[in-house]
Amino acid sequence: MKMNENTTRGLVIKCSDYGESDKIVTFISRDLGKIRGIAKGARRSLKRFGGCLEQFSLVDMVVRPRDGLSLLLEGKVIRNYKKIKADIDKIFYGTYLLDLTNSLVGDGHDDNMKDIFHLLLSALETLEECEYDEGCLREYEVRILSKVGYMPSFLNCISCGKEVEPYRNRISTMDMNIGFSSSKGGVFCELCEKRVDDRLEFISFGTLKTLEAATHKKVSFTRHALLESGKIIPPFISHRLGKRLKSLDFLERVKGI
Repeated sequence: MKMNENTTRGLVIKCSDYGESDKIVTFISRDLGKIRGIAKGARRSLKRFGGCLEQFSLVDMVVRPRDGLSLLLEGKVIRNYKKIKADIDKIFYGTYLLDLTNSLVGDGHDDNMKDIFHLLLSALETLEECEYDEGCLREYEVRILSKVGYMPSFLNCISCGKEVEPYRNRISTMDMNIGFSSSKGGVFCELCEKRVDDRLEFISFGTLKTLEAATHKKVSFTRHALLESGKIIPPFISHRLGKRLKSLDFLERVKGI
């Protein structure tokens, strides 16, 4: 192998045709981070890539890094997630996972890229082997937000830093909920909330604690926590990205979440 070539293991997250015979491929690699590369002649011959240039594929890829598009020289499939590809519900979940990862993670490598690779790998393994649900989705969302530095503040006031707590002196159960702002990126304590010129979603303290815990361990979402978390996490992600992912629209339409 030449000096400027690297073999790395990665997960294909996006692939598109380019020109008459080439493919543009984006993958999250264990060693090199997020790579966008061109596989020349890939559509005319399977010899060098063996069908590995597809979403939901774990591959070993030989890469020649360069500015702009790297050059993909050859690849081999390590794991082909056949159960995902054969199940329409899993395809919608998986496509959102890949789309979200691609949108949040910048090109290149940093200290968190190996963790992001393993986070996505674990999510796809779970999707392949188990029933997947909205709770798994919320876990992945908050964990990848944490890895890329976009983690919302669930338990401390985004304005003053004070730890929030249920508002026990309010009149009704709904009034005891804590205000969350997607545009500001977190919750507000009772005092700071009164000065916020922003639309707030009022979320129960229990749901906020569940979301905080989900960043580092497996948790069980109650039906209520799923309902509430769905009102704040996707809008927060959309605000950070400056757009709403089409893959989320498709998933919500199909799954009714």
